[in-house]
Amino acid sequence: MLRFIFACFFFFFALHVQAIEKKETYGIQSNLSSWFLNGNNFAFWYQKYGQRYRVSISSADMPGYYTAQGLANHTVNSYSFYWDHFRFENNKLWLGGGLEIWEGQLRKEAVQEVKSYINFNVIGTGGYLWNFHNSFYLAPELTLSVNFGEKSHTIENTAFNTQWVYVFANLHLGWYF
Repeated sequence: MLRFIFACFFFFFALHVQAIEKKETYGIQSNLSSWFLNGNNFAFWYQKYGQRYRVSISSADMPGYYTAQGLANHTVNSYSFYWDHFRFENNKLWLGGGLEIWEGQLRKEAVQEVKSYINFNVIGTGGYLWNFHNSFYLAPELTLSVNFGEKSHTIENTAFNTQWVYVFANLHLGWYF
């Protein structure tokens, strides 16, 4: 994961050199909603002509209503790529989509056996940007995620089925350069 972060850093440094001449924008952001789930989220993005490309790394403990009774420690690491289209000239409202990979783990409460799974999700997003204090912004976002991965998981005769569709409300705090 550290290699990925360094690769992203150098990628965005190279974009910075190009952006100085072409008036392109790039930045970083974090999803504040994931902090409430004992997780974290960091994203790097690049924008040109109203098209924003985001790469995101996340980790979270899933809430109880996503996990079957008797199972515990449901954690998810996700790796995402998003494309956002800013529809209007003011660059405030966007619609977009992307792909996401979830690496999940969960276990039965009384047993130490851990079940790992991978889900591939197609994402639809929409949101609005509120700029404040120079280059900082808040961006509420609504996300619809459709799961194309493994749906059924069994640990010691306890079944857990991942949902087909997830809906998330997110709040991003970001900084653009």
